[in-house]
Amino acid sequence: MHNRTLSCYEDKGACLLIHIHLQPGAKKNICVGVSHSVLKIKVKSPPINDRANKELIATLSTLLDIHQQSISLKGERSRYKTAIISHLLPEQRKKIILFLDNLSQNHSVEPSEKSQSRAEY
Repeated sequence: MHNRTLSCYEDKGACLLIHIHLQPGAKKNICVGVSHSVLKIKVKSPPINDRANKELIATLSTLLDIHQQSISLKGERSRYKTAIISHLLPEQRKKIILFLDNLSQNHSVEPSEKSQSRAEY
């Protein structure tokens, strides 16, 4: 059903793992799309005092329409991270998977466009 060669996520049942390449210090917060099986996200904050990681969590929360408390990160000091998304209802999981699968088709999304992007996906 899902093209695993392009997929940036793993569905582990109890949680979703999203593989991310974070680019801090960008001009704006934007989800660029999926490339080489990672979701590329740019955030404005610099990688100082965990600011970029906090902004990444806030950006993912907005894009995926979930609570920030549902997101934890592995690889906090690396640009390549894994976001662990837990405590999802089945309908939330389906929406997130559909959203990520559509991003694999090279769409970019800004968090401010969330309502529009969620309507598309």
